[in-house]
Amino acid sequence: MNKVSALLHARHLPGAGVPCVVHFAGDVLVVDGPEQFDVPADSLQVSTGGFHDDTLFVSWARAADQYSLVITDLSAQRELAASAPSALRAAFGRGRRELDYHRGKWTAVLSMLGLIGIGLLVGWWQSEAIIGWLASKVPLEREERLGAMGLAQLRIDADLQEGGAAVEAVAEIGSRLTQGSRYQYQWFVNDDAAINAFALPGGIVVVNAGLIAATETPEELAGVLAHEVQHVEGRHALEQMIHSAGWAAFLAVTLGDVSALGGVLIHQAGSLRHSRQLELEADSEGVKNLARAGISPHGVAQFFKRMEAEQARTGGESVIALLSTHPATGDRLEEAAALADATPCDCQPLQYDWNAIREAVKKEGTDSPALE
Repeated sequence: MNKVSALLHARHLPGAGVPCVVHFAGDVLVVDGPEQFDVPADSLQVSTGGFHDDTLFVSWARAADQYSLVITDLSAQRELAASAPSALRAAFGRGRRELDYHRGKWTAVLSMLGLIGIGLLVGWWQSEAIIGWLASKVPLEREERLGAMGLAQLRIDADLQEGGAAVEAVAEIGSRLTQGSRYQYQWFVNDDAAINAFALPGGIVVVNAGLIAATETPEELAGVLAHEVQHVEGRHALEQMIHSAGWAAFLAVTLGDVSALGGVLIHQAGSLRHSRQLELEADSEGVKNLARAGISPHGVAQFFKRMEAEQARTGGESVIALLSTHPATGDRLEEAAALADATPCDCQPLQYDWNAIREAVKKEGTDSPALE
């Protein structure tokens, strides 16, 4: 005799039900509680339900009242079903199958939600690694096509110089820094007073005239160019675009539909703020690249230090866009300077009339602040 606990419900009983103990004695269900019943098995109805679809109901009518047993404990459900008379075994069997199905369903749902939660947590924790992996899967020709779309939009929105001493200097220094690259680099000077430089996917580097005017030596410009080259080589601009635009951008680029992203890219290109990890990577690899090219690797740290000092002197009023898109913290600058000191370099000074180049870009209407 397998007795199991249940809750007895009826209209005249408390709404929460009253505890009772039930068992089958032959073809009779014995209910032992505040009221005692011997209920013939052929008058019982078996069903399942509840908020989580995990409750067994055994119901019957007695005189003018409708009674119902509510059993939520899994082991109690199984014990009562096992002791049911043959006439009810089919009904209990259906009920058990329904309960098992719903329990499996909810277990699967909760497991899926748990996996999604874990996936989101891991995705947040490893977001940069995941985005880097996605960027690495974009075919090179698609990346170059995306850069070309951005450049076409930039030609409309900006005043790009494609000749002159400044453009020649940028291209010559840049070519020394990109020997053996998989990209066919293109170099442009933008007639813009903002102190900034940025890279588009596929090997397109744009330097504002204001930045050239703000440098004191060609080595400082070379340091900035080396930094931007590493953003290209590491596909950082592509990573940040995927981070900003999400899966839609990744799928569009991967599948070749880049036409809709040209405007988005150029809107973001000059204002992409790379993470500290990407900035450190560009710093480190840029210093090594400068040394390989025989150019002093101290230029970028010197330039950023002067920019920070100038912004501090003016109380942040002078807009140095490069500092907002490439945050140059004191620790970063010290690390870059220490790496430059520790990197062997057979360096030779770059042979340019730098004052003449700076004056040339100033005279072209940039009104760029000269940071002497």
